[in-house]
Amino acid sequence: MSAIPVPVNAQVLEDLYGANPPLDTFRLRSLNVDWRGPTITLRVDLSSFPASVPPEWEEHGVDTVQCHLQFLAVEELSLTEWNPPVHRAALAVDLQDGRRRMRVRVTGAGVGLGFTSSDSVLVGHVSAFRARETATTTTIVMCSRDGSTPCASRPSPPRRRRPSMDDSDWTALVDSAEAITDLYATPPSLDGGACEVFYVQIDERGTSVTLGFDTNVLPSRPPAAWAEKAYNTVEFHLKFTGVEGLRIAGWDAGARHATVGLRRVAGATGLVVTLEGPGSFLGFTASTSGVTRVRPYLASAAP
Repeated sequence: MSAIPVPVNAQVLEDLYGANPPLDTFRLRSLNVDWRGPTITLRVDLSSFPASVPPEWEEHGVDTVQCHLQFLAVEELSLTEWNPPVHRAALAVDLQDGRRRMRVRVTGAGVGLGFTSSDSVLVGHVSAFRARETATTTTIVMCSRDGSTPCASRPSPPRRRRPSMDDSDWTALVDSAEAITDLYATPPSLDGGACEVFYVQIDERGTSVTLGFDTNVLPSRPPAAWAEKAYNTVEFHLKFTGVEGLRIAGWDAGARHATVGLRRVAGATGLVVTLEGPGSFLGFTASTSGVTRVRPYLASAAP
């Protein structure tokens, strides 16, 4: 029988809504897939606003509550449709008798998501916002529930298309890879050996998919600012926008060793992107792409 999940830390929402927080329907903003766990985190706007809110929320005129819903020990992941914006998604779970697991379905116009997970759901990052549209930007006023993020306006910059490059390697296929090519004479490959995928972020903003990579291949031309840092790993993010045809069929811990493939779309300027490994597959096309973040850090030794 289908039901609405009850978070193990439901108190964070019950303080706002009482005994029955509105988790059955929401606007789905993004989903994050992490091989650790494996874990899926949904970023959602709840379908109703509380009658009583903290004073700082009332002062800033916010009208929508946003939170994260995290599911652990994910198996049998399937994403058959992703066509944002997903203004109204329905969440339902079927408990699996005697296994402390449940089957989760998120469905609606623009999304078809299903997986099994442990029967524990965690709520996090509860905040509220109101949006103001202008000609070139969207300003979101955010207020966190716990006060860790004060109310503030954050304008998003206008999107810019990056120039294309030649086809010699993956850094030449993406529109902007200077953050990597400035560091490496020979960039690490994406074949699952030199680089590990640690997460996938799927977001309605720019209809984007961001892949997070770790590599222990250290740069041949590190910047001077890294000279005093102790590090043995480099993290970088590869972001794709204008995503279409996104599909996921399976995701497990082995996804971190998956091979990421990039190839040009015949007769077009975009890319076909695939992530393939035992038990894991992700694929889509994207109109633009680029490296968005690079940082060094000291990773602990594997146990």
